[in-house]
Amino acid sequence: MDDKSEIELLLLCLREEEPGIKKERLRGVADNQWEVVCQAACDFGLAPLLYSTLRPLIKDIGLPAGAERRLREIYLNSAARNMRLYSELSRVLRSLKGADIPVIPLKGAYLAEVIYGDTALRPMNDIDLMVRQEDFRKTIELLTNKGYRAEGNAKPEDVFSVQQHYPPLTSRNGFSIEVHWTLIQPKLNGLIMPPHPPLSREGRGETNWLSPCMLHPVFSREGRGRFPCYRSYNGHSALSRVGRGNNVIPQHAAGRHWIAEGIWHRTKPGVVANVEILVLSPEDFIIHLCIHAALHHGLVGQLRSLFDIARTVRCYKDEISWPLMCDLTRSCGAERSVYLAMTLAARHAGLSVPEDPLATIRPEGNMSGIVPIAESFLFNRSRILLSRHVAGLWEQQGLFNKFRYLLKRFFLPTAQIAVSYGVPSNSIKVYFYYLMRWRDIFRRHLRNIVRALLLEQAISADLEVSIKENALLRWLSNEKGW
Repeated sequence: MDDKSEIELLLLCLREEEPGIKKERLRGVADNQWEVVCQAACDFGLAPLLYSTLRPLIKDIGLPAGAERRLREIYLNSAARNMRLYSELSRVLRSLKGADIPVIPLKGAYLAEVIYGDTALRPMNDIDLMVRQEDFRKTIELLTNKGYRAEGNAKPEDVFSVQQHYPPLTSRNGFSIEVHWTLIQPKLNGLIMPPHPPLSREGRGETNWLSPCMLHPVFSREGRGRFPCYRSYNGHSALSRVGRGNNVIPQHAAGRHWIAEGIWHRTKPGVVANVEILVLSPEDFIIHLCIHAALHHGLVGQLRSLFDIARTVRCYKDEISWPLMCDLTRSCGAERSVYLAMTLAARHAGLSVPEDPLATIRPEGNMSGIVPIAESFLFNRSRILLSRHVAGLWEQQGLFNKFRYLLKRFFLPTAQIAVSYGVPSNSIKVYFYYLMRWRDIFRRHLRNIVRALLLEQAISADLEVSIKENALLRWLSNEKGW
């Protein structure tokens, strides 16, 4: 049984369809095939969902006892682990609420309880929370006082220009929390504008869109406003509205709007871990899931994310405003990520969406070459051994370009070095860590670079995979030439 066949059988098991039809299609599957499918489900983090889907059909389809026992054990282990995680999440959310810090649960913490309806079905490795940028430092301090620790001593201010969340905070009990201040990495090829400095709550209502923070009283808690928005459709300027009601986004601030205050403006009340909190709007949550799977992970092994997207759409099918979602997708320049992720979810996870709105975010050009590359990474269960940065060096034409690429990788901004090694960027020690970075680069990549130069057959195959990964990421991030 080849990889393609086992993936097709796994997808058949997981898709929602008439039980009678599914029974007929699954009868006659050999015992050894079930073992292979169970292993694939484990590799993709879909074993609990597979068990839940097959449980009513076990007697009819002849699922082997060994496979059933293995899936049930994984399901129960996931339930037990997530029960502990939700207990800790409840404690953290209550503490943040008591400190008057608005918080939004992201990804697994919201998916498992609200979207899947059974916390065991969606395994979680950590807890992802989003707070306002001005509450970021206060949140880190609160979690630190509760026994959470991050590696090193990175300053929250350094994070704003480097990544969308603080380095993982880990408790003595092994729980890990990532505190986000935004949803897209700040350095993704100009997809978004440079991060702005934090603003106090007292000043938010007094700031207009032309200030460095690009905020407006429309997003203050005290009132709402209205103003026009000029946005380009196929090169032509048009007056348009992005947002709910009369709240719209100026074009020059659109990307930042989706990432910062616009998201908070569209939140709605919800309950997670028995705590009343804010949750993302359905449109923002779907965009977030698509960007996370496509742009942040290059779709590598992200089959579970497609089911997250499909289940979210099914859960909110009567609430989603598709025109709004498409407008928000364009406002943050994520058309390629959202369209590709939803196309793959429709093809493999049973997602059903209206065609007309999605046609407005369909990337220009022929996607026939992109989809097979994306699917090759989507179904990839093995770790990509060769760094895409080594592949990036290999792709440079001429010694000068290769040397310039190396310098760029060696001399990262001090804020990025500070976050990577957990040292304050205003400390003189940060320059010492450049030496450590060079050492780490040589330790990690020198052997593979030499093997690539010697044209070893084994490394050539890995190099080809990494070059394809770079090509897909360049396409997703709207890099010039794609």
